[in-house]
Formats: sequence, C-alpha cells, structure tokens
Amino acid sequence: MKQYYIVSLKHTSKGDAALLFWGHDGGGYSWHRDRAGLYNDDVVQKHTSCDNVKVLKEDVDPFWMNALDFNDKYISVPNNKTVLHHLGLLESEKFMKPKKFASCRMVFINTPVQH
Repeated sequence: MKQYYIVSLKHTSKGDAALLFWGHDGGGYSWHRDRAGLYNDDVVQKHTSCDNVKVLKEDVDPFWMNALDFNDKYISVPNNKTVLHHLGLLESEKFMKPKKFASCRMVFINTPVQH
C-alpha cells in the first residue's frame, strides 16, 4: 500500500527554509520528519486540495536533511526550487504564503540523515 505525506502549502511561506507537513493523524503541522504524518490513499483523497498536496513517501524520502533551528535538531525537507520541482510542487508554489510571513529559519547542515 502506498504511503503519502501531505504538504501544507497554505501554511508554508515562500520564505520558509523547510516544507511544512501535516502531523500524525491530522494533528497539526510539522517541519520535523518524526512528527510528519504518513497517510494512505483513502485519507489523502479526502484531504488533498490545491493547498494540501499529497506527495509519495518514496519521492520525499531522498530530500530529508539534518537541520538546526535555535540549536534544536530537525530532519526536514528544504523548501527550494529543486525540491519543489522533484516533488511536482513547483506550480503549486503559488498557493504558499508570501515571503514576509516566513517563520521557519532553520539552517540545513550537510551530514548524513539517520534512517
């Protein structure tokens, strides 16, 4: 059975350093892989829209990177044109909030991600 993450474009700003995912069981949103929810076909069909986009887990997994935000460690997906392109979200970027609303300022570090 396929698994998906749901990217919340509505809650991600064009200026955020990372993409924001739906949390476990629809409980909030998170930049952190450990708190990002995985959903099956039935759930994503009910909840996807132009600003809540399903993305296959296998497509997202190569982009998880270690990051720091105020010395807190995260494993997140960068919000950049390359990642958006590979996840099929480049056209969906228009549904993101403007840069001035950015709240995610984490810094990505080039170290291997623990799986």
